[in-house]
Amino acid sequence: QKQPEEIAKLTQYLEKKNQTLEVRIVELGQTVREQFKEAISKHEGIEKKLQYLQKQPEEFAKLTTDCLNQYLAKTKNDHDILVNILEPIQKEALERERIKQEKLKKEEEERIEKERLQKKKEEELRLQKKREEELRLQKQKEEELRLQKQKEEEIRLQ
Repeated sequence: QKQPEEIAKLTQYLEKKNQTLEVRIVELGQTVREQFKEAISKHEGIEKKLQYLQKQPEEFAKLTTDCLNQYLAKTKNDHDILVNILEPIQKEALERERIKQEKLKKEEEERIEKERLQKKKEEELRLQKKREEELRLQKQKEEELRLQKQKEEEIRLQ
């Protein structure tokens, strides 16, 4: 018993939705037709103006020149505005880049100086080892000489 009532309600609901959609489709179709007519009339108006201007080359040239001048004035104004906005940003970016380059240069100089000092230390250490080795060899020779003299003295005394 409940099912036929529910089916009837659903059918009624769907019929209302269908009617609403049909009305909406008709409205949309009317809107599209109106917009299409408007576009055609604009196009025809533009075509008529173009035909008129083609028959009047001086007026066409004047209109074209006026349009160009307006465009150039607007473009120059836009350019000036952009320059005023971008110039400080560009200066700041250049300053940051300059500082960054100076920092990199200073770091490179410090690295080179560290390497130079390290090489100098290594060279000093090498020279010190060489002097120590020469000193050791000299002491060894002196000791050998002393021993040899001592032997010679012992032999002479015998």
